[in-house]
Amino acid sequence: MVSLSERERVVHEALGDPSLANVYRLIFDQPIETPTEGDKLGQMVSAISSSRKREFERLWDDFTSRVVTPETDWIHNDCLMFLLVLGSKNFNLSSGSIDAVLIARESNTNPAARKSNHVFRSLARQEYSLEGEYAFVKAVYLDLTGQLSLNRASSMALFDALTDPNLLSELPPFLRLLAIRAFDLLLTANAPTRENTYAEIVEAIRRLSPQWTLKETLNLVRVLPLKLSITLFLVFITALSSATGVGYWFKGQFAEPNSNTKIQQRVPSKLDSSSE
Repeated sequence: MVSLSERERVVHEALGDPSLANVYRLIFDQPIETPTEGDKLGQMVSAISSSRKREFERLWDDFTSRVVTPETDWIHNDCLMFLLVLGSKNFNLSSGSIDAVLIARESNTNPAARKSNHVFRSLARQEYSLEGEYAFVKAVYLDLTGQLSLNRASSMALFDALTDPNLLSELPPFLRLLAIRAFDLLLTANAPTRENTYAEIVEAIRRLSPQWTLKETLNLVRVLPLKLSITLFLVFITALSSATGVGYWFKGQFAEPNSNTKIQQRVPSKLDSSSE
């Protein structure tokens, strides 16, 4: 669990780092500041944020056309790799162009770098299952590409990964930002909701129906207005009668006697009076 003080510290450090400030703004959906001339990370962020494909392609071609080796410094920049994979998705570019870069990164023996590279390769192959220690990287990526959908299973898997007490201590600054953002997304997706209109109530019931039990049904009926509860009861009896005939028993109990019954009731009374 990320404490508020730890969160503030990570954010403060990111905003104080010129190479991460705009990256933070992109991840947390805040206005991007104009990058400087030599800030290629900032320029990449700006192009992604404003959907300027031609500008991103210029930066993409610059990096993907280079000959790389495991000793090439820039290929081990997690932030740069994340932006390249993200931009390739947003602008429909072939992720195969960065395969050589991701393969060259495999030589890095740093555990965190190897885990992040595994995630980047999965994203490049469009494998989006939120599983594994670094699933938070995928969660932020999916949010930025408009594909994030957290169900119960994926929420629990993401929660387990993010609540590792040693997680933040082993991460570099950029991945710490992703972890904090993923935690925000997890909380937002699972926040309690309040339905205020009839349509919202119906939609909420439909959404919860797969987990519905008899207990929840009885609780729902108990809090409904009296008139609506009576209506539902009568509908239930009508439906039951058509299937089992039980409704006819109810009808027989409360219906007025028919004409034959009335005649039968009057005849004995006349006989009794004549006998007297």
